[in-house]
Amino acid sequence: MKILMLISSLDIGGAETHLCTLSAALARLGNEVCVISGGGRAADSLSGAGVRHVTLPLGSRNPISVLRSYLAIRALLRRQRFDVIHAHSRIAAYIGERVAREESICFVTTAHAKFSTTPLKKYMSEWGYYVSAVSEDIAEYLREAYGVDRGRCEVIPNGIDTRAFSPSSEAPRGGKRILFVSRLDRDCSDGAYALCRIAPRLAARFSGVTVEIAGGGEEYNELCGLAREANRTAGYECVRMLGARTDIGSVMRQNDIFVGVSRAALEAMASGAVVLLAGNEGFFGCVGEDNIADAARSNFCARGYEGITDEKIFSSLCTLISMSDAERVRRSAFLRKYVLENHSIESCAEQTLGFYRRARERCCMGRGDVCLCGYYGYGNTGDDTLLSGAIARARAEYGDGICALSRNPRRDRYRYGVRCVRPKNIFSVVREISSARCLVFGGGTLFQDRTSLRSLIYYASLADIAARRGVRIELWANGLGPIRSVIGRRISARVLGKCAHLGFRDKRSARLAIELGADRRKIVLEDDLAFMVVKEVACISKRAEWGRYAVFAVSGRGSGKELDTLWDRVRNMSNSGLLCVFVGMYPAEDKKISLGMSEAVGGVYIDGLSGGELTDILRGAELACGMRYHLLVFSKIAGIPFEGVGSDPKIRAFCEERGGKYIIID
Repeated sequence: MKILMLISSLDIGGAETHLCTLSAALARLGNEVCVISGGGRAADSLSGAGVRHVTLPLGSRNPISVLRSYLAIRALLRRQRFDVIHAHSRIAAYIGERVAREESICFVTTAHAKFSTTPLKKYMSEWGYYVSAVSEDIAEYLREAYGVDRGRCEVIPNGIDTRAFSPSSEAPRGGKRILFVSRLDRDCSDGAYALCRIAPRLAARFSGVTVEIAGGGEEYNELCGLAREANRTAGYECVRMLGARTDIGSVMRQNDIFVGVSRAALEAMASGAVVLLAGNEGFFGCVGEDNIADAARSNFCARGYEGITDEKIFSSLCTLISMSDAERVRRSAFLRKYVLENHSIESCAEQTLGFYRRARERCCMGRGDVCLCGYYGYGNTGDDTLLSGAIARARAEYGDGICALSRNPRRDRYRYGVRCVRPKNIFSVVREISSARCLVFGGGTLFQDRTSLRSLIYYASLADIAARRGVRIELWANGLGPIRSVIGRRISARVLGKCAHLGFRDKRSARLAIELGADRRKIVLEDDLAFMVVKEVACISKRAEWGRYAVFAVSGRGSGKELDTLWDRVRNMSNSGLLCVFVGMYPAEDKKISLGMSEAVGGVYIDGLSGGELTDILRGAELACGMRYHLLVFSKIAGIPFEGVGSDPKIRAFCEERGGKYIIID
């Protein structure tokens, strides 16, 4: 496989080390790897590993530098075809995504840490169709902060070169050599400052103790001043500032105790040191057999724990220094074994190759097979799930050349791995329909005039364009109606007459189609497309802490009587001792009312869920009750009792045909 890696620079840092180590491992497996970066100390290590390196200003925000990088990468791709582009930093991903889209190349990213979420930086963030995260909490952060679908985010832990990071062959040295490794910038140097402050106390209590601080950055000079002061107080050089180093493996071999976080902590574990996790994001403490699983959840970064203090670090270091040689050897052996079994670079490289293959299978940007039309890209959980189901069915029946009409093409292009255009961009829409073999109305209730006659006319015009160009037209698991106006019935009848396949998701819609004059032979009853794609996913909720609960979904379009009816069910469930969990399936319409009801009964509100995540929450509920059609669908998939509220005919039809309870509005 030919792989192009992009990163802003190759200076000293966790992401940079990860890229270099991974690239070398992929090259050893027979892949051709090229790295483009802004250069740095770590770049020299690539040539010895058989990895080509190209220097471009990928770390610069200067528009001229961005344009220069874009043009150079595009020229490289046109001279030499790559199978995948893998970006590891924000600006590199911003440039790489545009080149990948233009050249129709699979594009993926890796999230190494939490990113800033300012509006501009959020806009500059491109995540690719598939995203890898180095830990579960980073994957969850991407979902919450950036809306990355958990279904397209894989966790691939950091890989450590256990040959470069290995224990010393010397006998135990008494455990008095302490090492801190990190960039020394303001956001990651709290541990170094704490060590400088407590070093004289450690020296007074343990004769001959030393602290070495490796790394460079904006805080380096100030830390050097603190180190000199600590040495004067201790009466000897107890704190040594090593600066930025590329030989961290040999430095770690010479030390007994490591203080720090993240990848450096894993490298220290592989090198035979005992580890104290402490950093700007929190203080975890000493890592051992009893708590290593907890440490791993945050990628050994101590995220979610209380902040570090001098006393916490001093007390923990006293414990580690006082540890017997036998216990230190036993613990260091356990930590190295853990890294070998869970974080070897060989395992990381194999997982990454599998990640590339899955991304390439699903990342299909070509034209010419099918154009999907629906109410996509509006942030509605149900409709987003329908798009995912329609894509899965289109791939199975027509191939990989798929285009979807989405209000949010920038998000959905890489969320689903298909071409996307805006429905209002009529020239692009006509071009996509004309080049397709089939126009598909993929799920939902598109042909109705209850909400708007304009939308009915729009979808009918797309069918007219397809018919004039000889493009096959199909309805997949659609609802139909209500259609109350005379013109609406005429338009719908004309569209149904042009369709080669009429798939309806309920009998009521099929009966209405026959009433409008549709050919009975073309009519098929089909499951909602959500049934195709909703699978069991890892629990992202705190449902274990909720105890007994019921799930509710409000519709912001509901009438006063409909909302009153749902509110009665909420109060009944709350009075019965159930926690009321409100899910915002269409937050733009539902959030305000849902929050009001939730606060009134001491409930929980949650939104931004995928269909799989919502189904996961529903599996633990005792009841689901809602005004949103797809809450009922997901409840049926989850296998729990459900109740429908509302005057929309599809709510009543689903309850009656699928075994739910329909609550008649008083």
